[in-house]
Amino acid sequence: MIGNTLSIPVHFEAENRTVWGKCEFLNPSGSIKDRLARTIVLDAEARVVLDAKRTILGCTSGNTEIAFAMVGSSSGANMAAALRYATALSKEAVVVTILCDRAERYFSTRLFNGSQ
Repeated sequence: MIGNTLSIPVHFEAENRTVWGKCEFLNPSGSIKDRLARTIVLDAEARVVLDAKRTILGCTSGNTEIAFAMVGSSSGANMAAALRYATALSKEAVVVTILCDRAERYFSTRLFNGSQ
């Protein structure tokens, strides 16, 4: 599913030009970052640097973290997330939901800043 998104034409009458755009929001997590995560995980598996004994540690705060959690979990890889304090609660909730489903590790710097 990742990357097999539609291309749609967007026509600009005044310039008489058509530009084709990819609908990356149709990727499973809704982001182009799914392509990045899939490529990195598949490459690591192919080079045998990612296996059941190793863990992907994601240290971003947004769509990349969500994509790594999704791709890592679906590939069977171990995944741990370290989200920074400024991560939006909605994005944090998505990562937690994905990772908790597989009983993997989740870290949030909110725990260390004394913030709610």
